[in-house]
Amino acid sequence: MKIKPNPLAGKLKKLKEDNVRERVLLPEEFERLLENLHSPLREMALIVFYLSMRQREIIDLTWEKIDLTNKMIKLESADTKTGFKRKVPIHPRVLGMFESLERNPESDKVFMIKGKPVMNFSGNLKSAWDKAVRQSELGDFTFHDLRHCAINNLRLAGNDYFRIMAISGHRTTSVFKRYNVVTDEELRDVKWHDSP
Repeated sequence: MKIKPNPLAGKLKKLKEDNVRERVLLPEEFERLLENLHSPLREMALIVFYLSMRQREIIDLTWEKIDLTNKMIKLESADTKTGFKRKVPIHPRVLGMFESLERNPESDKVFMIKGKPVMNFSGNLKSAWDKAVRQSELGDFTFHDLRHCAINNLRLAGNDYFRIMAISGHRTTSVFKRYNVVTDEELRDVKWHDSP
């Protein structure tokens, strides 16, 4: 049976999509959230907030990928969403967290619950996240939104886009730009050049 071409193909305009999330946390909001999170969710939140790693990359993280001496996480192409390997520098606060974590001798996985590796973000972890967000009075705030925070914080610290994209794993500037939120405070602090 031959499939007929869609008679509307190419004749309909796509609607513009405005689904960019614009919520980034102030430092005090992030600390409040951490106070309401428990292990391993607290440690996972630290990683995404400072290192901009994706949820799956964090869940699948093993000790062999973490180089504490050189302060670097080495992700292979199979570990990343884009299929490209990358190196992620470890923030000092995250380094301290890794150094204090107890390792399970029966598993190389970093994040465990009751002696078993964390497999996904659903169920108890998702419920615990939602509860902590409510307790922290953050409104509509997702775990993935912490990635926006990380990228924004790296930009505000003065890192160029190329370096941030290498850390976050973004392959195109168009997708990367969706993660950058220019806050009202930044707009109020705009610098002007006065010309004669």
